[in-house]
Amino acid sequence: MGVFYSCSKSENKALIVPETRNLFFESSAIDIKRTETGYVTANLKYTGTALNTPLTVQYSISQPNQDAAVEDVDFELPATSGTVVIPVGKNSVTTTLIKSILKNPEVGTKSVSFNLQPLNDFILGKPNKQEGSSILVNITEGLPIDNDPDDRIGDKKMAITVSGNTFKIPYFSNVTSIDDENTSITRAVIALQGANRNAGLYYENMLVAAKMESMQLDTLLVVSPQFLVESEIVDFRLDSEHLYWSSGGWKIGFLSKNEAQNPRPGRVSSFTMIDSLMTLLVKKNPNLKTIVFSGHSAGGQFVNRYAAASPIPTELKNSGVNVRFIVNNPSSYVYMDNTRIVPGTTDFEIPQTSCITFNEYKYGLDDLPNYLTAVGADQIRTQFAKREVLYLLGEEDNNPNSSSLDKSCEAALQGNQRLERGMNYFQYLQSYYGDAINNTQSIGTVPGVGHSHSGMFQSEQGRFYAFRK
Repeated sequence: MGVFYSCSKSENKALIVPETRNLFFESSAIDIKRTETGYVTANLKYTGTALNTPLTVQYSISQPNQDAAVEDVDFELPATSGTVVIPVGKNSVTTTLIKSILKNPEVGTKSVSFNLQPLNDFILGKPNKQEGSSILVNITEGLPIDNDPDDRIGDKKMAITVSGNTFKIPYFSNVTSIDDENTSITRAVIALQGANRNAGLYYENMLVAAKMESMQLDTLLVVSPQFLVESEIVDFRLDSEHLYWSSGGWKIGFLSKNEAQNPRPGRVSSFTMIDSLMTLLVKKNPNLKTIVFSGHSAGGQFVNRYAAASPIPTELKNSGVNVRFIVNNPSSYVYMDNTRIVPGTTDFEIPQTSCITFNEYKYGLDDLPNYLTAVGADQIRTQFAKREVLYLLGEEDNNPNSSSLDKSCEAALQGNQRLERGMNYFQYLQSYYGDAINNTQSIGTVPGVGHSHSGMFQSEQGRFYAFRK
């Protein structure tokens, strides 16, 4: 006969021991100097029964004192912050608290606190210790980090507000700020960057061209806006208000990017940014009479398509401000219909080709992106004929094997190399619009110059149309 054991209800109750489960940061504080780079991370730990489902832990961020660090001034948070997930089978995880420490000339220690939020049936803090429920990050004194020793990124910023959100792009200029009113300025020259987004170099060479004219520079505003890509946002540790584009998108008016690691609350066309720039220049320079766009290579692509697409030049012309476009040596052009030159002739016909996308934008007006869709293909065709445009081509920019030449099938239908494509395009415009196009648009060549923005900007023709005409 077996032996049976019994106990009272009170004895049964005493045997049930509630499980203790703790969540805590393994450190209570981290010190980091402003001169340091890289991420600020912390270990979050869990003690208790092994997890059979992922554990989501939330934390909040607070300023612990009057000398608190400020987001986007002293530090930048990662794309996803405020939540940590401890995986199944793990009892700790490393989380990124701060993505980067930002340049801030103020001295003194600045602090920010990361505080665990309550979770049902968990105790915050280390077992038997009154610490670990929060972690303090102290950003200590030190010289600000120079993330841009070569001054590649423009130190001046142009801001735009879209749906209540402020965005900005860098620019280079010979004035302190384009936001300041200036009654001396009568002409503005906007130099559009190349594929390497080297707006500073384009600005410098356009300024050299201006000085070659021996003109009164106090009446001239030179500005070179800079369109960035995501890698530059990361490498130069720019704040979240800076817009960025794909390497090909900025030059044809596409919307800025919004990627998971560098999110933005909105997206803006590069053409919209230039619309805003022109409107600002007219507002802040009441005696402004002429705005000249000059872009080379990728910048030439921008100028060609912007001249066709933007409605703003018409508005400015009606208010007494003339807008001129100089298109220097682009790899391709935007066509108004689906005809292309018949090789060996001066005729333009619909090509018999396997390149079925040859007339899609950026090469034609099919499948237009947001900005151009809003304007409409018919209005683009109509207004483009009224725009004052000079197509300026380097006579030695004729290498069909150039490493930076667009060799796609769509571009190849426009010609074999840049010089030929430019000549073909102007013949096309005469064919499409008739002789009337010669009243507003013209073409010129620069002897002895190949694919060089400085050579084009500083040529006699480039200087005449930018500063004298």
